[in-house]
Amino acid sequence: MSKFIYSSNRYFTMFDFFISHSQILLRSSKGDTDKTNIDVVFFGVKFLQIATHLKGIELRTSEGEDFFAEVENNLFEIIANNKKYYIDAAYVKVYENELDFNESCLGVLKHKGRDLELASSI
Repeated sequence: MSKFIYSSNRYFTMFDFFISHSQILLRSSKGDTDKTNIDVVFFGVKFLQIATHLKGIELRTSEGEDFFAEVENNLFEIIANNKKYYIDAAYVKVYENELDFNESCLGVLKHKGRDLELASSI
């Protein structure tokens, strides 16, 4: 059975990645109407199948499809653009922050932008 984690009608992009620690950041950037960023961070990523631009997202755990027989961690499903996308990762967390466009919340020792957690799979 799938488990709901988070949803938003905002516009998200594949914003950053931290290869050595397998972290992926999807961000809905702040702007004229939105005063904060929404950062969706996947940790321990093994596989991803996702578009680079997503209008509105619904994030949930997934039992998977038959073609995902070799999932190593947890399979996360993102529904956006009337399609389903999948990420195999250890866990996901959603943060709200006011980081500048050139700043990222990814990393190991620095946790800038992770003060306000909106949702988590753990």
